[in-house]
Amino acid sequence: PIDIVREALAENRVELHLQPIVSLPQRRTAFYEGFTRLKDSTGAIVMPNEFMPVADAAGLTSTIDNMLLFRCVQAMQTWSQRNKDIGVFYNLSRETLQDRSFFSQFIDYLEANRELAGLLVFEISQETFENLTSIENTNISRLADLGFTLSIDRVTSLDMDFSLARSRRVRFIKVPATLLLGNPEETGAGIHPADLKQLLMRYGLNLIADRIEMEREVLGVLDYHVDYGQGFLFGEPKPIRDII
Repeated sequence: PIDIVREALAENRVELHLQPIVSLPQRRTAFYEGFTRLKDSTGAIVMPNEFMPVADAAGLTSTIDNMLLFRCVQAMQTWSQRNKDIGVFYNLSRETLQDRSFFSQFIDYLEANRELAGLLVFEISQETFENLTSIENTNISRLADLGFTLSIDRVTSLDMDFSLARSRRVRFIKVPATLLLGNPEETGAGIHPADLKQLLMRYGLNLIADRIEMEREVLGVLDYHVDYGQGFLFGEPKPIRDII
């Protein structure tokens, strides 16, 4: 309910949970992806599928995004003080990309923290990336001008314009393990998934196999020389306090 969302924002009960993205085959944590969780008045966790629809309808998504960004920057600054540079993937909602007034404040905050440009990676869905409006494209360019890069997730087809991705400062492509390891004819690509890594290298893109839940999936993506893996097999999202 919207009352729970408003109360969580007012009471600062917005939490950052982090899930590891590991290098393969070493399985060492290379990055984290940030996820938003709200808490209700009893302390129970409210998941995004419960609060995001009502937050979107109430125009509160940008506020939530802003709080998550602040938490991500805090985490990276804490690691930096301990001589650790660990990148964080931050999901950027379409609503935030379209919000002119908010995004200007967003850019000002990033400009004040542009030393994090090599570590903070903004993530958007394939659907958003392939259907950017002029406003969204302009705001993506503003991020690029500050040195920040992109990751494309929620990939449903490998029929992508990788040259365009490179020109828009995309650095990572996240592909579900099931799509990589499934029927090659269903990927939408003109090449076999086993050749995807080599193709992406030509455009300076790194491949992340995500939603990995079983060991056999790890063995499968290793045959494709995938750079990184993400999924419950390597760790589920945990509160930042448990990680730091």
